[in-house]
Amino acid sequence: MSDNTKENEVCQLHKFEKNKYFYGKLMTVSDFETEQSYFDGKRQLINRMLHGSGIVCGFETIEIKKAADGYLNILFIDGGVALDCCGREIVVPPNMEEKILNSSGSSVSDLTDTPYLYLKYKTCYADYVASASNPSSCAEKCCPGKIVEGFEVIASDKAPELKELECRSEFSPVKDVTLWLEDLEKDHRLCPSCADKERVFLAAVNSDLSVNFSDTAKNRIFFTQKELYQLFKCHILDINNPHAVTAAQTGALVSIDGVNNPGGNVDLVAGANILITPNPAAHTIAIASTGGGGEPATTVESVGTSLIVGTSDRYAREDHVHDLGRGVVDVGNLSEKLQRQLELLLMYLRERALKCTVSNFKAIGRQFDNDIAFKIAQNTKDAVNDKVYQKEENFMEFMKELLELMMAFADNIQGRSTEKSFKNFLNALEELKEALGPRDSLRVAIQQDEVCFYVSELEIQG
Repeated sequence: MSDNTKENEVCQLHKFEKNKYFYGKLMTVSDFETEQSYFDGKRQLINRMLHGSGIVCGFETIEIKKAADGYLNILFIDGGVALDCCGREIVVPPNMEEKILNSSGSSVSDLTDTPYLYLKYKTCYADYVASASNPSSCAEKCCPGKIVEGFEVIASDKAPELKELECRSEFSPVKDVTLWLEDLEKDHRLCPSCADKERVFLAAVNSDLSVNFSDTAKNRIFFTQKELYQLFKCHILDINNPHAVTAAQTGALVSIDGVNNPGGNVDLVAGANILITPNPAAHTIAIASTGGGGEPATTVESVGTSLIVGTSDRYAREDHVHDLGRGVVDVGNLSEKLQRQLELLLMYLRERALKCTVSNFKAIGRQFDNDIAFKIAQNTKDAVNDKVYQKEENFMEFMKELLELMMAFADNIQGRSTEKSFKNFLNALEELKEALGPRDSLRVAIQQDEVCFYVSELEIQG
């Protein structure tokens, strides 16, 4: 028998053999087994040496429960794939249920002393067929026609071993990068062995048979190119300038008013009547006037109501022309040109909100095959043609009628759309209803734009 088919419990390296074909060669069971074992062994060797072992995907949702016979079963709701340290694939289909065994192969009824669950690769025979190897015998002999790759779930009291790489920054003092890399390479020069580690950690279990997600998550790491993963992990976690990059190398400070000093400081020099107070602890620099020629106005309250032009040529005195206290800045006090520009801008926003309503509700009407949505689109199109957006009162009256139609549309599609998309759309309608209260057409137009956005985001369930 070739080395390919020998059981090697510790998955040691061995020579690979494959068939040499020629015309007239007699093919026996051993030859066919050699053919299968050669390709299985090669694939498993690549898995073992390049990829490592662990959970590849899945196994996120598992349930442990007592069966009718009192023993514990495990249900793999989402299934998954794992690799053991011999490179063998363990494939678990969804909704598969298996018994939980102890290390001796017996069923278990309690996990108090053995809270760690492992997957173990196992094969079994199937499809027994009659054998014609002894035609002279009167008795019929059956042999297995297939080998099924399966698995066992083993309960153990041993926690999984997870060897963490010590990052360079964790040494005190910090280890020289060259020495650290040399030590790292020494750990990985030998081919990995697999003695007594053919099991793959699956989960840690609490006393109430629920999964201990904290212990499970930190031990279920599948290392693809393990060394590279650990190096990246250390590099990402080293936030203390691992490459010792200086500000001068990066040119962190470009300039202040054209003055630059890469890697150094740019000093601020106080002029006459100016005080500069740096505060390194608060990361601030305070620049203040020290007086000279009288104090400037500091608050709105200090400005009087008389519109007298100030006489100071240095500061904005209290007799300055501005009088913010009596609401001077109002639309009515703007120039006619500015007032007309603001009016055109408001008209544009109202028109845009209506046109957005036409296109978006027409599209959602096709998606949901909904007559109310088509009616909203048509009514709004008529309103655009009638130019209701030109006068604020006409626009506000139409929006009240439109809101009633949109609320009816929401009632009609509730249950047909996904919960999240419907909730966002309904919230937008509620905010539109609130905006209609103060009769502020700008706010209403903006909120209708929000409604248009969330109606386009509606999704049909399933």
